[in-house]
Amino acid sequence: MKKVLVTGGSGFVGRKLIWELLNRYPDIEVTSMSRSEGAISNLLTECPDKRLKISITDIRDAEAVKQVLRDKDTVFHLAAMKRVDLSEVECRLAITINVTGTMNILDAFQGKTFILMSTDKSVEPVNCYGGTKLVAKK
Repeated sequence: MKKVLVTGGSGFVGRKLIWELLNRYPDIEVTSMSRSEGAISNLLTECPDKRLKISITDIRDAEAVKQVLRDKDTVFHLAAMKRVDLSEVECRLAITINVTGTMNILDAFQGKTFILMSTDKSVEPVNCYGGTKLVAKK
């Protein structure tokens, strides 16, 4: 059985991805990593599948990330601070989530496939958000 982790799995894109993975691959187990209890509740309501596992984990917590990743062979890394306006107001938070969080996932991952959700705003960044996504991609 493939063991997949979707960080930010309770967000809009994460929920759709998890739904597609579970519907398309019958031998897959998907763990959704998120820190939003309300969004996790929505995910569980929308997708009541026994192959869906939940991890209430903040990607900035390196030790917790290691525990979640210990047996995963694939990661879809969607977790990020995504609002440009809020990233400008809370630049330090954007850096710790988008850069430090991504580094924690990469440092702990021992599997085969790592996919990072990115944005065109990182090509020639003009703000904090774009800069954090550029560093995460590098």
